[in-house]
Amino acid sequence: MKKFGDQNLNSEPEEESGDLDILQMYLDEMKAIPPFEEGEEERLLRESGTGKADGRKRIAEGNLKYAMSFIREFLSEDRADGERQDGNLSIPDMISETNLALVKAVDMGISSGMTAEKLHDTIAEEVRNSLKQASEAQNAQELSDSGIADKVNALSEATEAMARELGRQATVKELAERMQMTEDEILEILKMVRQAMEN
Repeated sequence: MKKFGDQNLNSEPEEESGDLDILQMYLDEMKAIPPFEEGEEERLLRESGTGKADGRKRIAEGNLKYAMSFIREFLSEDRADGERQDGNLSIPDMISETNLALVKAVDMGISSGMTAEKLHDTIAEEVRNSLKQASEAQNAQELSDSGIADKVNALSEATEAMARELGRQATVKELAERMQMTEDEILEILKMVRQAMEN
């Protein structure tokens, strides 16, 4: 049977150790949580599933260190194209995503009458999926932000070029025609630039 202590939490590439300080502090805090006694997890799953007891908190606490071990796994794996799969997802964000996935897995385990071994497999799957999805969402946001920045730069260049050509500031309509955008899109970009300058 897979046990929650099987994952090696103390081995990571040297270059990543600084990034994992927050995670290590979190893991250190978890040392106060006692491990499951023999048969305790199976009993809690069984009793919680039948309504005799609500062991959700204890089951989640007992599996917390195991769930957190997948953050290290996530950080150590490269994408096939050589890019880091964690992107710019912060360690606190990863911890939050892992906690949410753990609670979800425990609820699934109790409602489905899972054994402890099956629950461990479910925790692994949920945490891995959660981290992957959060990373993909973060990367998509960064690409979106990058796209906006590119439009702002392009508008700035077009504004300067047209000012030289026309001997005056271009109108919104002229800029829209030059950049093949709508006037509303130009106004939205100008609004974002003003807000950025004010902040």
